[in-house]
Amino acid sequence: MLKRMKQVGINWLGFGFESANSKILAGVGKQQSTEDMMRDAEMTKEAGINVIGNFLFGLPDDDLNTMRETLDFAEELNCEWVNFYCAMAYPGSQLYIETPEEDLPDKWEDYDQYSPNLKPLPTKYLSSQEVLEFRDMAFQEYFRKEDYLKMIWQKFGGQAIEQIRQMREWSPRGNDASKDRETEKVLRG
Repeated sequence: MLKRMKQVGINWLGFGFESANSKILAGVGKQQSTEDMMRDAEMTKEAGINVIGNFLFGLPDDDLNTMRETLDFAEELNCEWVNFYCAMAYPGSQLYIETPEEDLPDKWEDYDQYSPNLKPLPTKYLSSQEVLEFRDMAFQEYFRKEDYLKMIWQKFGGQAIEQIRQMREWSPRGNDASKDRETEKVLRG
């Protein structure tokens, strides 16, 4: 199936990996294992299709350890692209029904993952702010990994590396991305 997808021109495929922790996944009704996720990503790459990994931080039972486990797994997968999202209780979802009103965003713009006013769900163990800070840290860490940057350089070239560097500098909350040694190492060879 994957080879056929590549033949008809599909070059990118996104996966909703969400978490690397089986307890967290079970809590949101997912049965996949990290072995399944790793196998799916490897088969996709072998077919010549780039992998987009989508991960969620701040699911109800998440704590710093389970979120770190998810980030470590994302780094092990070394997808060509990742999205790190904060869990949100969107209107109409089961999470929305179960979330106390004081934990819900006040305005529609506060549901936007890239809004400076994003208000993700708190977990049983972490505040909304702690989830958001972890998500932002994960983004910076992943896109600074030397092996990731080397893979991107080999597949897409220097312009892609420069675009990643520029992307890391932008943040709705003003992340300091002034120290960028990993990118410089890759660009210098």
